[in-house]
Amino acid sequence: MIPAIIFGYSRKDELLSVIKCCVDNLVTPIYVNLDFPATKAIEEIQTHIISEIEHLVDRNPGLDIRLRRSKRNLGAANSIISGIDWLFSEQETGLILEDDLVFSVDFFRFMKDQIHVFENMIDAWIISGSNFLSTRDSISPILVNYPVTWGWTTTRFKWVSMRREMLKRPGLTSIRLFSKRNYWWVGSRRAHDGYVDAWDLPLAWAMKINAKYSIVPPVNLVSNIGFSNSASNTVGLKFPLNLPVFRLPKFGSSESSLVIDKNHEKFLEKHVYEIKVARRISYVLTVFDFLRFSKKKYPSLEIRVKNTTKADFDFLNLNNGL
Repeated sequence: MIPAIIFGYSRKDELLSVIKCCVDNLVTPIYVNLDFPATKAIEEIQTHIISEIEHLVDRNPGLDIRLRRSKRNLGAANSIISGIDWLFSEQETGLILEDDLVFSVDFFRFMKDQIHVFENMIDAWIISGSNFLSTRDSISPILVNYPVTWGWTTTRFKWVSMRREMLKRPGLTSIRLFSKRNYWWVGSRRAHDGYVDAWDLPLAWAMKINAKYSIVPPVNLVSNIGFSNSASNTVGLKFPLNLPVFRLPKFGSSESSLVIDKNHEKFLEKHVYEIKVARRISYVLTVFDFLRFSKKKYPSLEIRVKNTTKADFDFLNLNNGL
């Protein structure tokens, strides 16, 4: 089965549930990434998380779990980018998961089955587990020009390209009058300049300008549970949070059967990203970002990633019986 990395922070029960789901589906090894706790309460939760993982390994001979916790709070973007770097420093292929996900029983099978198609597709960067527009009548995977990243897979080779393009700050010459892609230009610029802590905005921009795609399953295989008492980023339920998951229909699996679904992309733009006309011209307001975000929290994204090294982490390899 494909190795996986799981990003956690303060949701003990949810994280342990995702780990257990990986164990039940023979995912190995399992990488667990914890960002440094911002409060004493979160530190105590993480101590319990580590203890529970140690007990899980003790009860399951042969289980290989590799845990990493940062020695300083890196923030979401740097934590995820450096975590995926860690995964692909040791593996050729990997699942990227977070602690707030619930899976269809067919999620892991879909990821495994699509790899042989995905590896040969130059224009595909991601195998996604989410389909926000799916119905039980959907019959085949599609391609969309957006990163659909609630439970996804990629390879080391593709991650090198993704990472390189994500860390390029968008230039002014990339703006197109009234284009929807300007929305992603603004988000990526703000992430690069440290005004917002996001990794998915630069990824979306990189996919748009490089014409790269996600393979989206015919039905939704992953649900983001949204709000919980220990949620660190999600503060309420809003579409597409907490969607139902389905069983996979039977379908042919080949590169030739995958088509770009423009209707799906329009649905995402309207109902998920909410790209309205005003957001297409919001780039004109970025000249005032230094005032709007006068209390900028982070250095540039490129500098943060570049200055993060192995010395910034504590590692714990839990591989009972190996």
